[in-house]
Amino acid sequence: MSGDGRLYTLRGSGTEQAKNFDRMSNARKAGIWLFHIGRVVGSEGNVLPPDMDSQEGGDGKQDGHSTSTCADTLLPCPPHSTCVDNPDKSGFCCICKESFFGNGRNCVEKNSPQRMNGKVSGTINDIPLHEADLHAYIVTEDGRTYTAVSRVPPGIGSDLQVLTPLGGIVGWLFAVSRSDAPNGFTITGGAFNRTVEVDFPQSGHHVYIEETFLGPDVFNYMRVQVKLRGSVPSVPVGSKIEVPDYEEEYTRVSPGQIRSHSSRSYRLEGNSLEVPFTLDQTISYTECEVPMSSTRLKVARNFIVYDAQEQIVRYAMTNKISPLSVEDPCKEGRHQCGPNSNCVVEGDSFRCPCNQGYQYLYEQDAGEGSPTCFDIDECAIGRANCHVFADCLNLPGSFMCRCKAGYHGDGVSCERRRSCSDINCDPNAECVDEPLRGPQCRCRVGYVGNGQTCEVSDGGDCRSVSYCDLRAECIYEEETNKHTCRCRRGYTGDGIVCVENSCDVADNCSPDGSCLYDAEYEAYYCACKPGFSGDGYVCLPEESFSSCDVVNNCHPFAQCLYDQQDQRYHCRCNAGYRGDGRNCHREEEITCDQINRCSPHAQCIREEYSGKYICRCNEGYEGDGFSCDPIDECNTAENCDANGQCVYDSATQRYRCQCSPGYQGRGGRGTCFPDPEASCNVRNTCHESASCIYDDVISRYRCQCNPGYEGDGHRCEKTAVACNVINSCHVRAECLYDPSSRGYRCQCISGYEGDGHYCRAARSCVEDRYQCDRNAECVPNHASGQYDCRCLQGFIGDGLSCTALAHHSGGHLVFAHGMSLLRVPSVPTKSNPGQLLLMEPHQTPVGLATDCKLGQIYWADASLKVIRKANYNGSEVTMVISDDMLSPEGVAIDWPGRNLYWTDSGKDTIEVAGLTNKFRKVLISEDLSNPRGIAIHPGLGKMYWTDWSRNSPKIEMANMDGTGRSDLVNDNLGLPNMIVIDFDRNNLCWTDSGLGRIECIALNGQSRRIVYTPAAYPFGIAIHENHIYWTDWEIKFLHRVDVNGGEAEPLEVPAGGSGKMYGLVSLPSYCPSVGSPCAVDNGGCRYLCLPDGKGSRSCVCPDSSEDGEQIECSDRS
Repeated sequence: MSGDGRLYTLRGSGTEQAKNFDRMSNARKAGIWLFHIGRVVGSEGNVLPPDMDSQEGGDGKQDGHSTSTCADTLLPCPPHSTCVDNPDKSGFCCICKESFFGNGRNCVEKNSPQRMNGKVSGTINDIPLHEADLHAYIVTEDGRTYTAVSRVPPGIGSDLQVLTPLGGIVGWLFAVSRSDAPNGFTITGGAFNRTVEVDFPQSGHHVYIEETFLGPDVFNYMRVQVKLRGSVPSVPVGSKIEVPDYEEEYTRVSPGQIRSHSSRSYRLEGNSLEVPFTLDQTISYTECEVPMSSTRLKVARNFIVYDAQEQIVRYAMTNKISPLSVEDPCKEGRHQCGPNSNCVVEGDSFRCPCNQGYQYLYEQDAGEGSPTCFDIDECAIGRANCHVFADCLNLPGSFMCRCKAGYHGDGVSCERRRSCSDINCDPNAECVDEPLRGPQCRCRVGYVGNGQTCEVSDGGDCRSVSYCDLRAECIYEEETNKHTCRCRRGYTGDGIVCVENSCDVADNCSPDGSCLYDAEYEAYYCACKPGFSGDGYVCLPEESFSSCDVVNNCHPFAQCLYDQQDQRYHCRCNAGYRGDGRNCHREEEITCDQINRCSPHAQCIREEYSGKYICRCNEGYEGDGFSCDPIDECNTAENCDANGQCVYDSATQRYRCQCSPGYQGRGGRGTCFPDPEASCNVRNTCHESASCIYDDVISRYRCQCNPGYEGDGHRCEKTAVACNVINSCHVRAECLYDPSSRGYRCQCISGYEGDGHYCRAARSCVEDRYQCDRNAECVPNHASGQYDCRCLQGFIGDGLSCTALAHHSGGHLVFAHGMSLLRVPSVPTKSNPGQLLLMEPHQTPVGLATDCKLGQIYWADASLKVIRKANYNGSEVTMVISDDMLSPEGVAIDWPGRNLYWTDSGKDTIEVAGLTNKFRKVLISEDLSNPRGIAIHPGLGKMYWTDWSRNSPKIEMANMDGTGRSDLVNDNLGLPNMIVIDFDRNNLCWTDSGLGRIECIALNGQSRRIVYTPAAYPFGIAIHENHIYWTDWEIKFLHRVDVNGGEAEPLEVPAGGSGKMYGLVSLPSYCPSVGSPCAVDNGGCRYLCLPDGKGSRSCVCPDSSEDGEQIECSDRS
């Protein structure tokens, strides 16, 4: 691997085969690997293997003619397979061992669940699908497959349900075998290409699917890339489709190729009308073992749905594969199939479907019922997916997209070529537009350098002093940044001296060419005979092709150039020659000052360094001077102002920048400014608490503040509600009339001070101990910097008033294992291993928390998108939050203030809801990527959370009312998961599965320390009896370590769970001894009382209510 990140991957990298690299080779000597490195010919990269054949392992077949055996091949097969020589000694094959299945090259363990990941791209119904994620889970024991395509735009989500082949191929791969019939993975090892054509005959819709399956990686995840194009019948939004059970047959039509043709149907749920469609699929793979016989796939229990909220299309089905029940019909039937078709089993008979890219036509002279397969012109019927700036060329059985002149790409995607106007050269350089590399800066005669920087030459440039051989040219060398001599074709030497190696000696002209003599250059060259075209070394009949860009049939002194006027390629003789491009002969040079042949958009100017007159395109145009085209002002919107767009101007036939509606100016960067006359429906200038409405009086749109706010619409402030209307005063305050403000306001009672919405004792509890409740103590408040009353352990309140808490049977831990919650003691034993607490079908309890006041467990279910609770003993499971959640993960309980906090990684929010009133509020919704774990400290009024963004993972903190947000940890993090507060030490601890660590830090951001490493994949975390416990996704044990560090101890878990281990929580008998300004009478708030992190509280207006209660709220309610 080079320092700039370039690398070359050896065969077997990322698999178990990598452990054998010291015994493998590409040079027939164990541990020795040879490569060509640098500028190599015939390769897109800069690394080539050696020229010799290496036999570093394979199927014993190189180009199909190897006679290698298992004995004379170094490591012929992967670890989970056995090498078997072919009976005819023509090579060998790899066979999976008994407890594995596959094609020998790729083997997976029998009855083990399999997974598949990939990307889906393309266009369906004119809506682009850009790298949507494909995930599949396969239960190989019963052949049940679950395939999901996520990030599907709502516009095609419902329609994509009909493309069942996206999930069907997974079923063929891992179908349960009956009577030893091979499934797809046994045949291909998961490495193959598949093309599918889906036709809907009633509506005329057609879809073309291309899939590349790359086999399992080192983690046994299958990889796939899918490309789609075409259209499907529309499915009403919100509707589901039903697909009845079906069968389809797979036939091997040639070595390494399988075809299947079938007819199916679907219907809308609740509708009996069947919609038929046909599938024609071709599977190409590398074949080694005995060829397969035709097989029949049986598919049942189809379940298809589009989840609009999650934008996921799901396909589920059960698959079984078996031999045909009758003799293969294609044994006789294949002789009846004509050219460009194959015999494919269908039911108990056969068909001869045309190969892909062909269709049936009946010849008039061939008799009735004699179909012939003819090529489909995809370009003419609109099935091609070429870019708007590309030409479509029909080929036998296929088509090709080719970018137009001035653009480059693969034809499906084309971008405008850079021109000399796009780069800046040194003043002593000129720009040369090279056909392959694009515009390049070249220093002028007498200068050397890279074109960006040019210095005076020391005289070694062949342009300034002509010392090249007559048979050489002065060519620019990129390595030296100089022009040097290079011998012409047919000569060899250093350019200063060139020795003839011409066709009269080598006799290397085409049989349809002749070796001719050029008197001026005193050299022989090859030229095609009349009726043939080419470079003389390869000559083809002129009528055998239509364009020189397909086969270069131009004369040796001509080039193949694109003509924009007739949009075709033509041969054009080089400067100094004349002819039709296929035959050129030298002419006396005529410059544009003698005959002006320049483009109307060019001028004839004298070139300083050569002294010749040349045609040069005017500013704003590009070309060779003879043909000049307009230069686009922009290629994308990024070339324009932030408030502009790149649009096509039909008048000038080029793209230009234009300011967006609501702005005025030229459109270029920094030239678009707000239009003061633009109304708010064009450019929304309204306040966030205002709406843009149409005013019938003035006949235009204007901004108007929302109800509850007042202002001009561009600035709105909440309308104040007096306390005599809504009592928002603190419990130690009164609502009194204030003559100065001519209104009612809250005023603290005697002995207390504050704004009336929150009141505290005027004297500190240090001075007056009697203000604290008898069950409280006077302690320092780190948030306010003063002394406050705090209830003793076993009591709850604000310190001025404390009530006894109920005692709960804690002292245990609860953790999530798959769909189950299990309870274990501090140290599980054989006699007391713990027990299953509860199990809810299909749930994924990611985060757990406890309400120590009432003795309840809360958990966030990411799969069912709900938050539930239950008693410590698992009884009375109750739904808490069930609406408007995408992926709740972390959960925390404010037990004195009676609030519930949680993170939602689907919505990227941190939210709060009251435990007694169900009022909800989104506290933080900006600059969150993947929020997960959350913890709160009611005494300090602080909340903490993790964000495992792969680009910038961090741990943040804020006040419990959402204000005062800041980073607590933002460096040296991998993938932070769950967090927990150590109330005894005022520490925050977390699991980091990216770095494999358990870490802690003081709540003030100091004294960060690693408690334990390495952990495999730590997830949930809890602190219990001076130990840190955690769950692990890879090692199915609980783990614990002393809070001060040391050796970790694995703890066995009780039966009752399966799958990944998620959240973990300690069940305390008593709550931590902390106070809260919201602990008594909801802090005097009507809706949500949230600690503000300063020793006080905020009365917060909710966004909504879980039970639908009407909300009328001001900031001080």
